Amino acid sequence: MLPTYPDFQKISIDHKRDIEQITNKFRPYSDFNFVSLFCWNTSDSLEASILHNNLVIKMPDYVTSKDFYTFIGETNVDETVKTLLTEANELRLVPEEVVKNLRSTENLLISDDRDNYDYILSAPVLAELKGGHFLEKRRLRNNFIKEFGGSLRVEPIDITDEKIKDQIRKMITLWADIKGDQANENELIAIDKMLNHAGFFDLKSLAIYVDDEMLGFIINEHHSNDSVVSHFSKTDVSMTGATAYLVNENGKYLTSLGYEYINYEQDLGLPGLRKSKTLWQPVDYLRKYTIKLKPEVDV
Repeated sequence: MLPTYPDFQKISIDHKRDIEQITNKFRPYSDFNFVSLFCWNTSDSLEASILHNNLVIKMPDYVTSKDFYTFIGETNVDETVKTLLTEANELRLVPEEVVKNLRSTENLLISDDRDNYDYILSAPVLAELKGGHFLEKRRLRNNFIKEFGGSLRVEPIDITDEKIKDQIRKMITLWADIKGDQANENELIAIDKMLNHAGFFDLKSLAIYVDDEMLGFIINEHHSNDSVVSHFSKTDVSMTGATAYLVNENGKYLTSLGYEYINYEQDLGLPGLRKSKTLWQPVDYLRKYTIKLKPEVDV
């Protein structure tokens, strides 16, 4: 059980049910998704609390590691904002649905946080890759298929299986070796936390193989009847076209399971990441905002 604000508690696997009782009422905002909160808590510094039945998170910035506050919920939203702004200079990553529940905003500065919008992709669109927007993706996919021919296969994987975990860890090591200094150490730790706790999560995962060698994997999590969150995806980046093939096959797989939407998470304002996510033609975004008090207003 999470404590009542102003007390906080470090997030553990035991908090999954409490957190999801609140967050499952909303669209799948990646910052409040329990798997994301738990796995990306690589420094064990993320804390949570309950205020007016809303989930309050104290977390380090994804880039600077400086702590900030955010929250999600639908109860006494104005009072929650007022209370939290007595402690923090600003609230960040506040979901659009929460902002829309504010009754009074005249004393607040609410600003758009484009760098942290979640990209929403269409599974059926990715399954087909039709149209001029996907011309280059189709070329890469087709060349990859031609190169490996009959030795190439794609299949759902169970990442609670120790053999699969070993394959993924080998794949991650290969990816990090190729990337060198560009490899994100926090991401590697987060993936390992996912593997170690996979049995707690409702995952829909897929891998591509050439013969018996894993060349890529993608880990999706069920959120609702029509949506998943795509948490981790890696391919052998020395294999041109592997990513295009994996994303296309993942679209087919999720569509076959009845899913419509994939949360592809945010780009953090990184130009390369923004370009790569945009090229998959998002059909929507989950918008987030920063909330501050107007300078002349005292709490």
